[in-house]
Amino acid sequence: MPRRSRYTLQERLGHDVFRGVRWVPKGMRAEAALRRIEPGRTIADPKRLLFAHRNLVHTIDVMQAPSGARFVLAEYLEGCSLEALGPLPSPLDSHVALEVCRALAVAKDEGLIHGALTARSVLVTTRGDVKVTGLGLQPGASHGDDVAAVKRLFGVTGADTAAELGDALVQHMFTHRIRNSDRDLAALVKPRERTTTPVDSEIAAEAQDLTSLVLEDVTVG
Repeated sequence: MPRRSRYTLQERLGHDVFRGVRWVPKGMRAEAALRRIEPGRTIADPKRLLFAHRNLVHTIDVMQAPSGARFVLAEYLEGCSLEALGPLPSPLDSHVALEVCRALAVAKDEGLIHGALTARSVLVTTRGDVKVTGLGLQPGASHGDDVAAVKRLFGVTGADTAAELGDALVQHMFTHRIRNSDRDLAALVKPRERTTTPVDSEIAAEAQDLTSLVLEDVTVG
């Protein structure tokens, strides 16, 4: 039987992205980020979205409401977007660019493209981890679009793939003795004040009765 989950949407995090909670066995509360997929939009095969990598926000499931609305269910992480952080000081910009390239390179190996990478799509957690979110929602895009987006975001040049661009960044960081800077990056992320802004009642109702499209009984937590 397809797994069903009931979520209460607590907060709007961005356009069609919400922080949701549900109660799990033993009274524990599980949080997740739910991204509502616009009606009519084609996305990648749900089962292909579930692979994990340290630089990707982990997709837990893709679920559908009785109305037909679909939600991508992902891990909830405390942090902020690269857009919210603003321009990064050197050498942190090289460090973040490298982490983004690693995410896009492994996604390409899995046959997945981002296609709409912006500063909003890059999350920096309170631990200084760099995570790319929103993978697989633009199936008509190409890996070249992702590489071009990285070059625009970070002002880097050369290379035709994310893997090659990452190699070039590693060489640059080695030459200039730039170390990985998770702690320095974490210091820039200010704790976000949570809100309980009312979510549109129709969307909130949809999230209360979601059926898995992946048909895997995974634990959310």
